[in-house]
Amino acid sequence: MSTGRSNRKYNINDVYYAIRTESNFNYGFWLEVILTILFERLIKFCGVFMISAASIIISIVSFIGFFIILPIVASPGSLWFYFNVVWGLTLLFNILFNYVMSVISDPGYCDNNREEISENTRDCKKCNQ
Repeated sequence: MSTGRSNRKYNINDVYYAIRTESNFNYGFWLEVILTILFERLIKFCGVFMISAASIIISIVSFIGFFIILPIVASPGSLWFYFNVVWGLTLLFNILFNYVMSVISDPGYCDNNREEISENTRDCKKCNQ
C-alpha cells in the first residue's frame, strides 16, 4: 500500500484485510481511514437528529405564537387578529419552504475541468482554482 492519500473510498473490510495481510502495516494511514469512516457515519446520524430538532423547534414556536401569544395580542374575531393569522401563516410557510429546500438541495461541487481562468473570476475555496 502507498503511504500517500488516495481518492479511493475505503471501508472497514479493507482495514481488516490490510491488518491481516500486510507485514509493513501503515498505522497512520489506516487510522485516518477508520476515523474518516466513523466521522462520516456520525455526521449522517447528527444530520438526521439536527433536522428533527429544527422541525420540532419550528413547530413549538409556531404553536406558541398562534395559540398562546396571538390571542393575547389581538382579540379573536377582529380584523387585527385575522391580519396576524394571515401574516403568521405567510411567514411560517416561507420558513418551512426555505428550510425544506435547504435540507434537500445538493450542496454542489467544484468544476475541476476548467481550462482557462480569467483574471476577473474568483478563486474556488474548495479546490483552490
